[in-house]
Amino acid sequence: MSTIIGNGARDLKKSPPGGPVEYFQPTDLRLYYEFIQALANTFTVETLCSVLEVSRTAYYRYRRGELQTNG
Repeated sequence: MSTIIGNGARDLKKSPPGGPVEYFQPTDLRLYYEFIQALANTFTVETLCSVLEVSRTAYYRYRRGELQTNG
């Protein structure tokens, strides 16, 4: 996952400008959930959901196929 982060930083809040979440604001919730899934090996799901302001419950419901998204 360091290729996504660029410099190998492991703290989203300390990532340099242009880091992994600075400009990430899609309107389709599936993109948020896929982004979380892609970085889940580097950061905790709790941290990713907090930074992206996404409900952890909704993320896990989406993963189980229980949640309809607006996409």
